[in-house]
Amino acid sequence: MSLHDEQIVENAAAEDLALVLAGEYAQVAAAVLSGLEAEKASRVLTLLPYAARADILRRIVAMRPVSRQGLREVLHVLAERLRDRRGAREPRGGAAVAAAIARELDAANRQELLAEIEEAAPPLHEELLAALLAFDELALLEDEHFAALFRAVAPETWPLALLGAPEALRARVVPLLDAARRGALQGLEAELESGAAVGGAALRLADVAQAREEVMNQARRLLL
Repeated sequence: MSLHDEQIVENAAAEDLALVLAGEYAQVAAAVLSGLEAEKASRVLTLLPYAARADILRRIVAMRPVSRQGLREVLHVLAERLRDRRGAREPRGGAAVAAAIARELDAANRQELLAEIEEAAPPLHEELLAALLAFDELALLEDEHFAALFRAVAPETWPLALLGAPEALRARVVPLLDAARRGALQGLEAELESGAAVGGAALRLADVAQAREEVMNQARRLLL
């Protein structure tokens, strides 16, 4: 594989790449898209046949390292078919790469793909959801989105969800809690610090995990 081959593939217009990849196996398309910038990969994905999109994104989630020899052969064949010149980076694969591509899709396309992946491969769907939006990242939401999330979550869920949460998230949520919920949070924290909950530690951890999952379910519903 020459640098020229790489340049041809990455510099190709999204429309040209989609036209070429439409005739390839889904695994080949996944390898190529995972090596592109997320924004461009998402444009190519939306131009591919509808029936193939979820399968390609699912394969990116599950992708393991691609051999250099295999990559050379794929890019050489594709380069011969493309007229534009743009270099492709090595396919990386994994949930983080798939999530970066999925974020660039419009909400309707993203939701459809997520639903199809959930039906076809639930474990990969969970992995992709975790990469798309993590609990620790909620503090980074814009004010409008954060306010909507706070309202969507049941008030009694927040105190448990905030136990051990990052300070940045606590700083945004605590001022919004009413006096009763602040008191509940303080009571839970005091209980844990004093060791009074040692006997029910496992249950407490399970409760915290469940509360955070409820928060994340609302976050995904609103944001993804």
